[in-house]
Amino acid sequence: MSELTNKVTRGIGKVKLSTIKHSPELLLAAGIISGAATIFFAAKGTLKAGEVIDAHKEKMDQIHEATEVATVEEYSAKDAQIDTVKTYVQTGASFAKIYAPAIIFGAVSLTCILASHGIMRKRNVALAATLATVRTAFDEYRGRVVRDLGKEMDNHFLYDTVEEVVEKEITDPETGKTKKKKEKVQVPTKTSIYSRFFDEANKNWEKDGYSNYFFIKSQINYLQNNLIRDGYLFLNDVYKALGFPISQAGQTAGWIYDFDNKENTQFFIDGFTASDNDLSQPVRDLMNGYNRNVLLNFVNIKDDILTDLPRVNSEVAPI
Repeated sequence: MSELTNKVTRGIGKVKLSTIKHSPELLLAAGIISGAATIFFAAKGTLKAGEVIDAHKEKMDQIHEATEVATVEEYSAKDAQIDTVKTYVQTGASFAKIYAPAIIFGAVSLTCILASHGIMRKRNVALAATLATVRTAFDEYRGRVVRDLGKEMDNHFLYDTVEEVVEKEITDPETGKTKKKKEKVQVPTKTSIYSRFFDEANKNWEKDGYSNYFFIKSQINYLQNNLIRDGYLFLNDVYKALGFPISQAGQTAGWIYDFDNKENTQFFIDGFTASDNDLSQPVRDLMNGYNRNVLLNFVNIKDDILTDLPRVNSEVAPI
């Protein structure tokens, strides 16, 4: 008997948990159904409203007729006023009766929809707090990797880079002779969900690497100025400026500029520094014409600038 009771209790508990889990959807569904019922009963009540209006008009005509035919002693103005008030009260009560179901279902519909929204809003707040905790922990982890192993290993772990050997042509400035040199480079196999490859598929791509470098650098300056001017910048605006298709995530992801925290809120692309002397190796190869393609990793991007959700650097997707 005890085991049976435990099974029943666990079953009830699972149903309760499932109900709590899906409460926003259930409340929204109830709100929609109640809304449909509101329309139905409102339409049904409107069909009956004609009878109420006719009855009201008939009583008012009788009152007006009585005031014209009867003497003051038989039917005074005060009597007419009292009957008029009674008629309007009765008519109002009749309207309330026929429209009561519509009003009740309308109130239930509004309550359910608002309750569903309230639950989802609270869950989003909790999710934002969780993401902030994850972001902080992940950034601290990356900081320790950079401290102990260096930036190159941090990029390796983050983007799952593989080593490839590339052949470059180097021209001797004194003799003018060109010779080929093989170098080992790290090529990412994964990247951020927001990152994009600037290559032949882009309409702004050129066969000359330096032209591509100059275009990207000029767009960075243009977009940074827009961010400072407007105070915000959507990722889709960046995609458009650079020649990439817009994305669903780009409708909310972006940057919010903070004049008190410029370094961590400005827009820039990893590797494209203000000084050409501090460029990352892939970007330097692009500028020098050794490579015509480059991976664009956007820095300081927030997942949702509309609700100011924290940025999550750990989101990576296969290329």
